[in-house]
Amino acid sequence: MAWKVWNQRNKVRLSLQAYPLHQVAEQTAELLAQYKASTEASDMQVRSHGIGGNRWRAPQAGFVKVNFDGTIFEDSNKLGVGVVIKDSNGAVLASCSEQISQAYKAEETEVLAARKALSFAYELGFQNVIPEGDALSVIQALKSQK
Repeated sequence: MAWKVWNQRNKVRLSLQAYPLHQVAEQTAELLAQYKASTEASDMQVRSHGIGGNRWRAPQAGFVKVNFDGTIFEDSNKLGVGVVIKDSNGAVLASCSEQISQAYKAEETEVLAARKALSFAYELGFQNVIPEGDALSVIQALKSQK
């Protein structure tokens, strides 16, 4: 669903034909309902097979999870980083995104995203953080710095 909003945003930004705003909201609501239905079905399937997945796990009380990711926009030679900070109940406490006007390699992009995530958490006063990202080498490097 978020991709739909970004897709619309990019169409407007590039002066391409976009859906009227009220249709984007309606389509997003429909996609959310479809997503929830498919997630519920896949949750039942996963549980019945006893197979765990790569699910988000809450941090212990007093800690926050700082999730980060980076992406490369090769066509515009830019990259983007995003950060979401969640508490032990899974509630979003803060989030941010940033676009950088220079593209790097994938691992360098993830490192920049991790750096942004940790500095953002520090600026907000969070001291007990658990970084979480999809680049294993970056996570391993962060863990080795303890």
